[in-house]
Amino acid sequence: VCEICGEEELTLVVLEAMKKTHKTEGNIITFNIALKRLAKLGQVRSCEGIIIGMLQAGMEPSVVSYTTAIGACAREPKDPAYAYEWLKRMASR
Repeated sequence: VCEICGEEELTLVVLEAMKKTHKTEGNIITFNIALKRLAKLGQVRSCEGIIIGMLQAGMEPSVVSYTTAIGACAREPKDPAYAYEWLKRMASR
């Protein structure tokens, strides 16, 4: 997915295609790249979906995963309450 080309919206499509084509869930790096792309778009709920998917796949999100989701909350419209929820989730892991 090319951030420079403005194709961030393809992030979730690419992840799904990777799962089907290569029979893999990906790894922490793959998911963190997807999180970064979605966070830049301010797609907080999509970030949450990625992290839930990671947990369901038995993959523990990293500090980078959580801080990226928190960063998405800083995008317009800003959501400090949701950012705080992410902080609590990260601390509980």
